[in-house]
Amino acid sequence: MRDAVPTVQRFRKTPWNPTITDAGIVMCRWPVVASRDARRVLTELSHDTDLPDVLDPPVPDRVIVRESRAARTWWGDYPAGEAVTQAYAIIATQVFPHS
Repeated sequence: MRDAVPTVQRFRKTPWNPTITDAGIVMCRWPVVASRDARRVLTELSHDTDLPDVLDPPVPDRVIVRESRAARTWWGDYPAGEAVTQAYAIIATQVFPHS
């Protein structure tokens, strides 16, 4: 995680896109039942002022999504993947607010 911040900072210094901004951290593969450690990490990331904000909601972990991606099929076709689709749709409005 901490490697992402200097990477974005280096990218900002390039002539390609000096206006890049941090939209935030996307928590992917969030467990259905979050462990104590997972909740602790989310709390720590949310309170670390050196890092961008954690975007909400966390993207849930669904085995069907990983399996269908590995099979190169569209994961949105599976009802179990709907929660993942919804989470990314909400996050997209935060990352691309003017779209």
